[in-house]
Amino acid sequence: TRYTGIIIILTGLINILYWGKITLKDKLKHSFIFLFLTCLPIGVWCIRNYFLSGTLVGQRAQSSYSLFDNLKFFFNTILPWYLPVDLISPYLIFIILVIVSWMFMELDLRKTSGKDGLKLIGPSLIFVIFYSGIIIISSTTTAYDHISSRLLSPIYIPIIYTLFLIADKIHQWLAKYLPRKLVTA
Repeated sequence: TRYTGIIIILTGLINILYWGKITLKDKLKHSFIFLFLTCLPIGVWCIRNYFLSGTLVGQRAQSSYSLFDNLKFFFNTILPWYLPVDLISPYLIFIILVIVSWMFMELDLRKTSGKDGLKLIGPSLIFVIFYSGIIIISSTTTAYDHISSRLLSPIYIPIIYTLFLIADKIHQWLAKYLPRKLVTA
């Protein structure tokens, strides 16, 4: 829950600063209030830990898994959630990354939907990217269980939400260029 909480705070802060429809002065004021209120429980917890153990989050041993191992654990955990196991390979991971990158360049959510359109998918993407990053980095630097569904479960629903929004955008894009019967079939 620590990792999820920190990433929710970061996601909330980015949302206030980027998608807020108020002046910069008000965004900064709201950001400060948001950070104070959300960091207060974690701050108190870290201070408590410091007085009990002399560390903010406890002693940790070095990880026995490399960055490459953790990336493999990450993809081997997430891909079976959405794809048949027989299809999963390093080549498929590369192809998926290329397709997703292409979709964002081609669909250009900002141009087709405006800043409000990106607002639909942005918070989920920010949460998924930052949470995944912190799990991969911390698993590479700190010893605990290898990356599995237990650690990645907080990103399951945001990924599904993002996939549905991307599928809708692809459907809209295809409807522009293909016959209606083919797109709706």
